[in-house]
Amino acid sequence: MTLPPLPEPQVHNASLEAGDWLTQIKPLISDVSVHASEWWEAVLKETDKQYQQWLTAAPLDKLKVTPPNTEQLVQGHERLARRIAVLLMQALPPGLRQEMVSARQMDAPSILFRIYKTYQPGGLAERRHTLSQLTNTATAATPTEAVASLRLWRRQAQRATELKATMPDAVLQVRALTAIMEGLLAKDSQAS
Repeated sequence: MTLPPLPEPQVHNASLEAGDWLTQIKPLISDVSVHASEWWEAVLKETDKQYQQWLTAAPLDKLKVTPPNTEQLVQGHERLARRIAVLLMQALPPGLRQEMVSARQMDAPSILFRIYKTYQPGGLAERRHTLSQLTNTATAATPTEAVASLRLWRRQAQRATELKATMPDAVLQVRALTAIMEGLLAKDSQAS
């Protein structure tokens, strides 16, 4: 079994894609063993707690925030933890994988914490980017582009709700959606 590859941190919408990736791997990891689902939930919970602490820490204090206590999380699940760590390492982009090897942090909680810190799902940058994407859109040149843009816009709106961000004014949202379609609608009055 392999996990889907995690996209590079530099790609457009990296935080959103990392969040989707974490959602996508959950059932795969849960299928590794009988206790994998419960163990993974505990790892996610502890890692998210450390990540929230890291997000709110001052710049110098961020250096002091460490991954969750691996020994405590792994106790009684050593083999499962090793299998999950191998799966996670294989799914990482090469640069991130090399960082983990160099830092000698190759256990599942440390890998997950590094993913959180690198992609920063739910962080200030993702919030800013998500809200910007809801109001600033480009005109689609083809119907296929329009469908892709509308789906991405809807996904961004869902993500803003997940982040508990205040949605932009409805007028701005309508203007953004109109901007996607205006080129196509101008070409075809029947579609308009």
